[in-house]
Amino acid sequence: MTVLDRDSNGEMLRGHFVYLGFAEESGGAIHVKVGRSSDPYRRFLALSHASPIEIKLFRCVRLPYLESSKIAEKLIHRGLAEFRSNGEWYRFDARIPEHKQTLHRVCRGVLDKVASSGWHWDTVHMKALRALARQNQAIGRQISLKAA
Repeated sequence: MTVLDRDSNGEMLRGHFVYLGFAEESGGAIHVKVGRSSDPYRRFLALSHASPIEIKLFRCVRLPYLESSKIAEKLIHRGLAEFRSNGEWYRFDARIPEHKQTLHRVCRGVLDKVASSGWHWDTVHMKALRALARQNQAIGRQISLKAA
């Protein structure tokens, strides 16, 4: 089951998610947005429109409880504090291996503590997300035409 799956009624799945959004600048800078959401599909679309740098990839993990998602987000923010650029955004240099290692170490350490066993990242590419959004708009238009 992934973050873009639907329930038996055709609705996007909801839950308690912690996510990372990745935007890359020329020159090796990678900007990472760390957050949480109960509706990652909508959150990813909103962020993709609001970010001055194109977000190309999202990674998220479903957690069992709202409180666990709050704790995980807070601990990841603390662990990445030295890389904070603005608010919940962090800046890493892709050319420096220690930066990438720190991001992985902090996230894995927090999620190993907070999440139930067997957690995993779902990866969502913006290209696939935009295609799904277009499909949902088309379905919505068809439904409204049938109702009219």
